[in-house]
Amino acid sequence: MFAPLRATVTADNSDATSIVNAANTNRPTLGELSRLKTKTKTKSKTKTKVKQRIRRAPDEARALLLEACKRLLVTVGPYETGLVDVAREAGVSHALVTHYFGTIDALIDAALEDFAETERKQLVSLILEQPEATPREWMAHWFEIRRNPEVARLVAWSFLTGRVSRKDFFAQRLRGAKRVADAVEARLVGTGVTREDVEFAILLVLSATHGYALGRSGYWPSLGRDDPSDADDRFFFGRLADLVMNDMERRMAEAANAVAERADRRREP
Repeated sequence: MFAPLRATVTADNSDATSIVNAANTNRPTLGELSRLKTKTKTKSKTKTKVKQRIRRAPDEARALLLEACKRLLVTVGPYETGLVDVAREAGVSHALVTHYFGTIDALIDAALEDFAETERKQLVSLILEQPEATPREWMAHWFEIRRNPEVARLVAWSFLTGRVSRKDFFAQRLRGAKRVADAVEARLVGTGVTREDVEFAILLVLSATHGYALGRSGYWPSLGRDDPSDADDRFFFGRLADLVMNDMERRMAEAANAVAERADRRREP
């Protein structure tokens, strides 16, 4: 009934960056001290250039800090991301980060919200504004952006730290999944697929996608495949899409049969 899954899954796994504290290293050698001393002398003879301050609009400054925070969350993780790290990544002062977000927890919450809202807007736009796109393509889009294990770890961290159960956290405050369900229901109106069917499909896709991205490197080896490939990912996501589509098509067929039966009864003398 719908076009086949056409998304190509690409690997986009960033290597985690290790931050080493200089205080934990061995004492410098004499040669290192000598080079350090020479650099210090050279630097003292060079006129220090004052870095010109770049004035940014508030929205531009917030966006810059959010993007820097998101990069760090994906590459080094939330436990290695602090206000100073974000300032360094963004190329701004620590005071500027504090001015806009106050604490690292507030900044991380805002970065996660920005990340999720960007994804949601893209998905809702695909569902509502591209009528040629099929439910398989909606799911393919979601699989592509959520298959990254670093993103899956961030989702897991949000659950394990209790963030998602807070009333002020964006998941409960903005209810992004509900808005996606609204869009899907609007596209499938009159097909026989109910709101309950849509919500079940979303829960299934969310749970399966996050679970697979998080456990991929362990699940496949436990089945005897030590090096899971993109083909394995496409197999999993394709079969998951089949499950959802088969259930939806069954519901559609049941609704069509019910309509036909009612029409037959009305024609009976």
